Amino acid sequence: MLMNPNRRFRRAIGLVELMVAMALSIGIMYILAESFKMGLDFTRNARSTGNMMSQLDSARAVLARDILAEHFLRDENKPNGGVRLSDQRLDFLNNAGAGWTPPTGGFFRIISPASTFETFDSDGFAINSARNHALHFTAILPVADQNLYTANSPAGTTTTYASRAAEVAYFLVDSGLTTSPGGGQKLYHLIRRQRLVALTGDETASLLGAANDPEVVASNGTNTVYTLDNIRDPSLRLNVSPSTMPGGGTPPPYFGPGNARYGEDLVLSNVLSFEVLVDWSQSAVTNSSLAPRQPPINWDAPFDTLAVNAGQNSTFTNMGLFDTWYPVANWNNFALANNAAALPLAVRVKQIQVITRVWDSKTKMARQSTWKFAM
Repeated sequence: MLMNPNRRFRRAIGLVELMVAMALSIGIMYILAESFKMGLDFTRNARSTGNMMSQLDSARAVLARDILAEHFLRDENKPNGGVRLSDQRLDFLNNAGAGWTPPTGGFFRIISPASTFETFDSDGFAINSARNHALHFTAILPVADQNLYTANSPAGTTTTYASRAAEVAYFLVDSGLTTSPGGGQKLYHLIRRQRLVALTGDETASLLGAANDPEVVASNGTNTVYTLDNIRDPSLRLNVSPSTMPGGGTPPPYFGPGNARYGEDLVLSNVLSFEVLVDWSQSAVTNSSLAPRQPPINWDAPFDTLAVNAGQNSTFTNMGLFDTWYPVANWNNFALANNAAALPLAVRVKQIQVITRVWDSKTKMARQSTWKFAM
């Protein structure tokens, strides 16, 4: 059989074509691998971001329940019964010490010294941080609220105690960790410390069983349970002050890891900053008439730290302290120079802004949430 002389034979794959095919295959595999890696990274970051947002939302819910509750016993001589902080018209106070009277029960304390400047963001706004800010107040739940403030029984007992009123504090303590193993920024825990308080003398009997543990119930550690009237006196409260935060310290109670109740009140971990800013109305009292700073110095206006007011109490100059304390003698004696007992700031608090920044160790990124509360 003769071969067809016009038949064409297919040319074999040469080395060049083989190398080109291999290069294309490797390129496609690299692109697929990078795409798969990007997908995994996106999923991991999205999950981590979702978890962080969920933790921040949970923290806000806990804080909102406390801060939006009533804080003082009802007084029909005050606007709206005087149960909320904005109803306490300290802006009506004058240098003669008249124009406002303290609440009949309960207190509200804000510790807001000057924040620390960190850097500018991409839009040119200043990023600040704070580690020694705190909120410390009494909260009173409505009569119809079935979810009362409760506390675990003191050592050696098995009773659970409950009350409509509690003394609550939010502040940071040093966790001993940093953003990177070799150093970096310090990380803190956001702590919520609570002590039950009797509404009036009629409710003290139900809390007497815990009176020997002043970290469960506001008491003197023996047979005296404090009421909302007693707790107005700052010497009878939890020792929450810039000198004891963050990290605890002396005098007790200690807030750090050595405290027996440390794990019960941990709200957030890996916190970089907990900043409390205030929107207030000025008063006629000397040294309490400064308004919040405006942009570009303060981009959070009308919210600002309280450190811009030196206050009429020299003991708390630059400490940024607001307190409705009473019955300290000479609390309204503003004419006395450097009166250490005078009310720190005679201003009306209208709103509070809480800025919380946390660190995600998985994504190596920080996330910030800003919460505003009308008081």
